[in-house]
Amino acid sequence: MDEAEYERRFGSKPEQDDLLRVNCDRAGTLGHSLCGVCEEHKKPRFECGCSAKRERAS
Repeated sequence: MDEAEYERRFGSKPEQDDLLRVNCDRAGTLGHSLCGVCEEHKKPRFECGCSAKRERAS
């Protein structure tokens, strides 16, 4: 995801390490539970923080 897609999907420009966190290839693993995107709530995990099942990309 690039800056333009982030802004389109989430309604704000990414700040600091937001792009690194939503694009993290270790999302859902130990130490990376708030990386990636919550597809259920359509938010970055670090903003959502819910416990919805985290799907790992294959």
